[in-house]
Amino acid sequence: MKKVLFLSLILALSTSLFAQEAKKVEFSEETHDFGTVQQGTDNGRIKTVFTFKNISTSPIVLQNATASCGCTTPNVEKNKVILPGEYGEIPVAYDSNREGSFNKTVTVTFGIGTETFQERLYIKGVVVKPAQ
Repeated sequence: MKKVLFLSLILALSTSLFAQEAKKVEFSEETHDFGTVQQGTDNGRIKTVFTFKNISTSPIVLQNATASCGCTTPNVEKNKVILPGEYGEIPVAYDSNREGSFNKTVTVTFGIGTETFQERLYIKGVVVKPAQ
């Protein structure tokens, strides 16, 4: 009985390892740290751009990007096709009028053929009151 249980466990683990998909995009960074910024910096919208490369052998479609809250705004060209080996961008802005630390998530949805997959990006930092 123990042998059957052990073999079942080995089979389940090996199946899950083989079921993992190969990565299709590679980001230059997945987390951007703004550090400490003064409240209202850049007219109230601090910005960064996440750059990625299509490392698959098929074209991918940038379908959408959504933020974990309204204070974070990704701005993507929806349905943009990125060919193998080409680069794409995910511009992201954060409302720097809000004081305090932040750690936000942007979920990017891609399509490849009839499948979709998601990647998560992160921004973080601290907004402080301007020096008097």
